[in-house]
Amino acid sequence: MIKDIKVPFKMEGVFRVDDTPVHRALREALANCIINTDFYGKYGVLIIKEENKIVFENPGYIRLGKEQMRRGGKSDPRNKSLMKMFNLIDIGEHAGSGVPNIFNVWEDEGWEEPDIKESFDPDRTLLTLKFIKKQAIKTSDKKQAIKTRNNEKKIRLYLQENETAKTRDIAELLGLSTVRTREILSVMDDVEAMGRNRTRIYRLRKENAGWEEPDIKESFDSDSTSLTLKFIKKQAIKTSDKKQAIKTSDKKQAIKTRNNEDKIRLYLQENETAKTRDIAELLGLSMVRTREILSVMDDVEAIGKNKTRVYRLRKRT
Repeated sequence: MIKDIKVPFKMEGVFRVDDTPVHRALREALANCIINTDFYGKYGVLIIKEENKIVFENPGYIRLGKEQMRRGGKSDPRNKSLMKMFNLIDIGEHAGSGVPNIFNVWEDEGWEEPDIKESFDPDRTLLTLKFIKKQAIKTSDKKQAIKTRNNEKKIRLYLQENETAKTRDIAELLGLSTVRTREILSVMDDVEAMGRNRTRIYRLRKENAGWEEPDIKESFDSDSTSLTLKFIKKQAIKTSDKKQAIKTSDKKQAIKTRNNEDKIRLYLQENETAKTRDIAELLGLSMVRTREILSVMDDVEAIGKNKTRVYRLRKRT
């Protein structure tokens, strides 16, 4: 299993140290695989060694879930006696620390992040450790991805306010060609097209049936999962409950304010700073109303006073 693992030259006194963090992480992975194996499950434990990766596969689902397994701190091993045996030989000293430690070692080595997968019927858990360097994302690709996300936000805001729009309208909004605009629209799952060619318009996708949300429950005592699908329409708010519900006009105002806040954030992401007048012109609002919106945005800060005041996104500490 450790045949191809490189061992840097290191001495402790007069003895060479052949153990590395990678060796220790692989021992942790093997111990974790065996400790959490359901020996009543099918096919048994499987370790696959390839040139650039190792796969640890064992019967049984992840009892605490993938996210908790990744975070660590909690442990619910299937085979506690085996865990104690491994502890006696200094493997898996701290319960729930093995997998996070593996992720940390792989991060330090600059390798691709370990991959945890579950499959069911039969239940199996797979941990894949690749000895492949991460592919650095080019700065230009990052900027393009950020710009595309910002354009998608602008489209959503525009369709919330106008309900429908033609490709040409959206292209003018974004300052892009109609070809590039169609490319962005085609990958937005929450936007749908209606009509063809010159009559085609876009709108935000509406909910389908309007039934109550599906309910998923797990029972760990019996190791069972239930999915409940109800063919019942969502309950509308009764007229008698109007006092507790937000009025339609208030809802519209709240949505409009959120949209304006999103526009401000996008504008400040692209321009870094802006004066009140610039933002007011962007939103088509008065200076007073613009200042009201800016004053309640926790992620926006003001710099300077009176005529020299500008706004920018607050930097994370």
